Amino acid sequence: MLHPIADKKREMLRVFVFIIYIVAILLVPHNGWAEEKDCSCPKVTCGPCQKKVTIGKEVKFCDWGDINVCRKVVCENVNFYFGCLSNYNKERAPEGEAKGDLELVYDLGEKDQETVNGKREPASKVALKKGTGAVVLQAQGKIEVGNDSRVLPGENYSEVVIGEVAGFDSGLQILHRGRIHPVQKGQKLYVDDEIVNKQKKNKNLDITFKSGRVKLNLFAKSKLVVQDPNSIAGRFQPFLYLVHGGLTFDVTMKQGSFDLLAGQILTRAASGKHQVGYEMGQQGLQVKVESFAESIDVIRAQDLSGKIIQVKAGNFVTWMSETSKALFSMDEKQALASEGFITPVFQMPEARRQKLGLVPTKKTSLFADWSSEPPSLERSERGLASVSTGDLCQSPSAGFQQCAWSCEGNGKGAKGCMAEKESVHCVRRVCNAAGQWGNPTAFATSYKDLCPSDGVRVGDCSP
Repeated sequence: MLHPIADKKREMLRVFVFIIYIVAILLVPHNGWAEEKDCSCPKVTCGPCQKKVTIGKEVKFCDWGDINVCRKVVCENVNFYFGCLSNYNKERAPEGEAKGDLELVYDLGEKDQETVNGKREPASKVALKKGTGAVVLQAQGKIEVGNDSRVLPGENYSEVVIGEVAGFDSGLQILHRGRIHPVQKGQKLYVDDEIVNKQKKNKNLDITFKSGRVKLNLFAKSKLVVQDPNSIAGRFQPFLYLVHGGLTFDVTMKQGSFDLLAGQILTRAASGKHQVGYEMGQQGLQVKVESFAESIDVIRAQDLSGKIIQVKAGNFVTWMSETSKALFSMDEKQALASEGFITPVFQMPEARRQKLGLVPTKKTSLFADWSSEPPSLERSERGLASVSTGDLCQSPSAGFQQCAWSCEGNGKGAKGCMAEKESVHCVRRVCNAAGQWGNPTAFATSYKDLCPSDGVRVGDCSP
């Protein structure tokens, strides 16, 4: 029989060993537990003719609440990529061996590719192919990142030429076949070319077509896209799309017309000067069409009825979207949310028409206009029966077929009628049967004595 004290010591020992076992399990990694998360940033290795480009950041959440922020890095080919690889081949070729041609890994057969333990070697590793002297490059290849000036492989570009640049202001740019460059004189414009004015000032652009020409004044921060000239009318017809901004254009077409699409309306003009532009009004985005000379036709873009709205010189019409102003900013005009509606044709304010030279100016008469004098009550109550008696004309008073002589343009204080001056005339008016003074007749300088230096003389009509 064991002693009670010995039993108690053995019990305490078992408890101590159990505690040590639990602590060991918690502190020492065990294969049965879930593997620890990898919180390290991935390493990107680029080829010899590539460069690292950071395209953003990535947040990685690790064990026990740790966070690691990693950069997203991709490899981008340098300019003249294959020329760079060729130069790299020449530099890396061992001395005494022929500098062979460059071979990429995807050009080799499966048996020719070097492998290590059945796996392809790292992407950045470069090796010499035995017996050939050629450099075998195994790299990640070209990784495309955002670059709007690169020609994307496989994209089809139009070969249809719509016109040619005859003149332009510096600062205009054109996106042609994926590349942006300044507009050049004599440059041909192809379908899908984009003409952009990123400047803060308006820029002029003169385009010639086989059937005419158009002179554009492109507003600041505006963009035009060349459209298919045969897509609408079934025959060649110059056609541009105003993406955002605005422009004034002067059209001269020998046949056909010049078409311009903006928002949900199409404008068509064979001649004249007009203006089309996006505006942000209280009701939302709108396109305003104004005619400065001759007339322009406005057609709803999705209207198949052929209905045409004619806008004559001095008038304007507006297409308005049914989208709230709060949903648009000035730089988001391409995202048109709905078809909207077209307002009636309105006349421009008189001040604007006068500024544009659309209001005819009244010719200033060489002589005073006596017809503007209001007729007296006495004369208006008399009829033709009183022609032979009393005064028929008023201001000044005169009888039938009496004449009024005046020296018009004469200076104040002159002693006589100075008709020898170019701006001074001796004028005679005849009182007619309607009780009105007739049209003025200017006499030669030799008759200047018939006219008083000041005021009017009523008397005989004979010189």
